[in-house]
Amino acid sequence: MPEDLCAPRLRKLHADRDQLRARAQQLRDQLATNTAAAPDPAALAALRRRIRDVFTRGDGPTRKALLRTLIAEIKVEDRSTIRPFFTSHP
Repeated sequence: MPEDLCAPRLRKLHADRDQLRARAQQLRDQLATNTAAAPDPAALAALRRRIRDVFTRGDGPTRKALLRTLIAEIKVEDRSTIRPFFTSHP
């Protein structure tokens, strides 16, 4: 393949790669310096109450939306083994 056909695309791919590498490094640096504080017990209690409230009094679409927010994936191995994997929000 002639160089004049692939060189512009190759330059763009290299530039994209360099940008992605730089962003990955920024994220690594941010994670290294980010110290998460323990959640406030009162805020956790309020969140538990709100979730319980949605499940006991909420309508179907609201409960479904909450589950979609909380659960990242559900693995069904067989009828007796169903494993939810919860999302982890920063």
